[in-house]
Amino acid sequence: MRYLIIIFLISSQLFAFENFLFKENIKFNEGDLYFKNFETCKLDNTEIINKCRIGYRIWGKLNSDASNIIVFPTWHNGTTESLYKYGYIGSDGIVDSDDYLVIAIESFGNGISSSPSNSEDFPEFSIKDIVTFQYRLLKEEFNIDNVHAIVGVSMGGHITYEWMTEYPDFASKFLPIEGAPWHTNYDMLLYVARENALNGDFSKNSEILKATKTITALDGLMLWTPDYVEREYGNLGFDDWFNTLQKRGNTRDYLVNRKSQNDALISHDIRQGGVLTQDQINLFKDLDIFSIIFTSDLMVLPQPNISFAKSVGFDVLSIDGDCGHMGPEIECYQDQVKKAVEKFLSN
Repeated sequence: MRYLIIIFLISSQLFAFENFLFKENIKFNEGDLYFKNFETCKLDNTEIINKCRIGYRIWGKLNSDASNIIVFPTWHNGTTESLYKYGYIGSDGIVDSDDYLVIAIESFGNGISSSPSNSEDFPEFSIKDIVTFQYRLLKEEFNIDNVHAIVGVSMGGHITYEWMTEYPDFASKFLPIEGAPWHTNYDMLLYVARENALNGDFSKNSEILKATKTITALDGLMLWTPDYVEREYGNLGFDDWFNTLQKRGNTRDYLVNRKSQNDALISHDIRQGGVLTQDQINLFKDLDIFSIIFTSDLMVLPQPNISFAKSVGFDVLSIDGDCGHMGPEIECYQDQVKKAVEKFLSN
């Protein structure tokens, strides 16, 4: 009887994916953008997102026992398309879609899932809200009860820490990469600076340009180390280099979306009242966690990861070098990250 139940559960999960792959008699296209539409999303602060939606893409194939599912949330202001474009997902990616079925999920506020740019009267949300509705997407769209791992980079790493807090039994493994369980005061300086830059009247082009320049300068300061910037870009004229950076976003939509995610980052802290309790430590000790940090990261300081890992007892890979927050990029240490991720996911 026990084996019949196990077979039924596996078959049910495979059937849920089969329904998705062939719904409306259209074969699933790997990497295409799909949406889960909710009538409303009620947030933790009781505010409502009307006509709420979550975007996602899928790469890879489900294995015979549905044990190879990886959930990969997006980073700050990032998209699932960027995760694929820059080698975080895909054949021979940091998460290899030849081995895993990867469900990459667009976070609230990124312009694809519900965001200020595509919604009216868009409310403030939290990292916890992002996780709540990613969980609902996976349960309601695919009938998934457990995945092999949650993997996230930068804000996606923050989301991964929130996943292990809110739904610790949902994944067998948790892998935050340059994410944080909470912030340092140094981190908060960046978020407050962004907050002030993003509080303008973006109906005016002059305000859009002013905010864009400030945000661009902050990114340039925090994404890399001074040594990296001078080595890689020091021979360029400043205006040319700065204008290239500024093309990352110079529209009202970009700014209002980025503000919404920055607000969510400000309130992020998995501790209870700013304290990691013994009950939390006992819970996290039972989880399979592995973290990757970069010693030169100025955008997400590694100290909270180190402190959390010591309290809970999980391994942290600390990578040296001067790429800073861009450490996982292909021109920096992506190969090293890839090998560590592959080893953790396969054990």
